[in-house]
Amino acid sequence: MLSPTEAKRSVDLLRTIRTLDPAVGSGAFPVGLLHELIGLQRIFETAAHMVTTIPVTGSGTQWMQKAKEYFIQESLFGVDIQQQAIEICRLRLWLSLLVDYELGVNPFEAEAAASSSRRSTESRSLPNLEMNFKRGDSLHDYVCGYPVRIEPQKPSQYAAELERIRKTRRETP
Repeated sequence: MLSPTEAKRSVDLLRTIRTLDPAVGSGAFPVGLLHELIGLQRIFETAAHMVTTIPVTGSGTQWMQKAKEYFIQESLFGVDIQQQAIEICRLRLWLSLLVDYELGVNPFEAEAAASSSRRSTESRSLPNLEMNFKRGDSLHDYVCGYPVRIEPQKPSQYAAELERIRKTRRETP
């Protein structure tokens, strides 16, 4: 069981995580990681505030929406060689946000006109994913003029690390 102090520290550490998917594909890894980060934050905040659970409805949906927006904007990054893959990943993340988007009205009880007028005055824009997910080749591209690709058969500064990884892999059942 986490103490409230440990839980608050864990939330702070969780919010500093930055991840990069070098081959984003359809976005399964970033979307899955988003759900894991949300689950961890829920556990840590619950322990930090010494409550039994954070509600899933009402203020809980606002909490979920804000938490997802934060992690999508600040923690998840990706690259793929195919632009279509990048677009699919962005779409999946946006859809994940829309699931928890707070309308501010009960859609089953509101009249159409009242609902549309309220939505237009209180709506917030979704985060811009253009900067976090880009088209590129993570195996052959350059960063600041240096090649990103590490070829194990060629001498490099990483030769010792690569050999250690190979040795560990052979020893692991």
